[in-house]
Amino acid sequence: MTVFTATRRTRAFFTAAVTGILVLTGCSTDDAADTAHTDSVLPAAEGVTQYPLTLTTPWGDTVLEERPERIAAIAPDGSTSELLAVLGVEPVIAPSTTERATVWVPDVAPGEPETYELDYDNPYPAEAIAVADPDLIVMVGGWEPEDSYERLSAIAPVLAGETEDDFAAGWEDRLRIIAEALDLSNAAEEFIADQEGFYADFREQHPEFAGKTATFALYYGGGYGLAYSSWAGSDVEQLFLDLGFAANPIAAEFVEDDAVSNELIGKLDADVLILVDNSEGHIDEITSQPLFQNIPAVRDGRWALVENLSQQRSAYVHDGVEHEGNLPWALSGSNPLAARWASEQLVPILAATVQ
Repeated sequence: MTVFTATRRTRAFFTAAVTGILVLTGCSTDDAADTAHTDSVLPAAEGVTQYPLTLTTPWGDTVLEERPERIAAIAPDGSTSELLAVLGVEPVIAPSTTERATVWVPDVAPGEPETYELDYDNPYPAEAIAVADPDLIVMVGGWEPEDSYERLSAIAPVLAGETEDDFAAGWEDRLRIIAEALDLSNAAEEFIADQEGFYADFREQHPEFAGKTATFALYYGGGYGLAYSSWAGSDVEQLFLDLGFAANPIAAEFVEDDAVSNELIGKLDADVLILVDNSEGHIDEITSQPLFQNIPAVRDGRWALVENLSQQRSAYVHDGVEHEGNLPWALSGSNPLAARWASEQLVPILAATVQ
């Protein structure tokens, strides 16, 4: 199973209109002494945020005495790094999962941070983070820290949102939380407005999507089976809504459990069905079933198959053509850069499939 795909089983990532970026050289996290002399890439302050700033979290409080210069982005799925990129910020350290986002993080982003190898049994490695010598640790949108908060807050102030709802909020709210701490709130609002315009353009260009329903399903194979990834309230459903599609009434049936048993395969029906093979070539275990073949969308040719190649490399195949990037990963979290890229990949598939 590929971790951090577009289902709740692993759920917990265009341009930034910023100026005055101070670019400093990077270094290896293996050399603590050198790392201590390297700051994040950080745009000029806006003069909106007042310091000292108390960072209240569900697990405790820390105080940010002044504007931070060395930011650790430690959400295990790499989502914090993407939100920092929106603001023109490069952290001093991030988990290795950040590397998967290089396809959709725009060229104007400052660069790539030093990374530590993510261990799912220890998603917040205090030792590796401490070596980077951060003066702010950002974990908004990650996994709940549990026992890690005390160790992390001993290293530097921790930004995680004031409540558990803030911690797991949508990208707009998470971006605002981060931007306030970095004195970049105006840049955040500019990007949010730009994102709204991005999807408005898509809806105008594709009126054929209006009022249609869509299903996005992912087949893992093995013991993980088939998942209804566009369940009601999911990030995947929101992307379809942003593109102009209507809510699929069937999606509400998978809110509590996204697993699609053989008996429920008919529930994949919609005006357009996108099925992703994440099973390394065992998709015929689903597509050969009579119940699948009898789905109206399948019978009428209103479906598309996408083969995810992320086990070998970050790529996917549609209609015999290979494309760079991990599409399920991009849909895995509420992150604007990933969502933009995923939209650009999905729209041609949807436009060729919907009738």
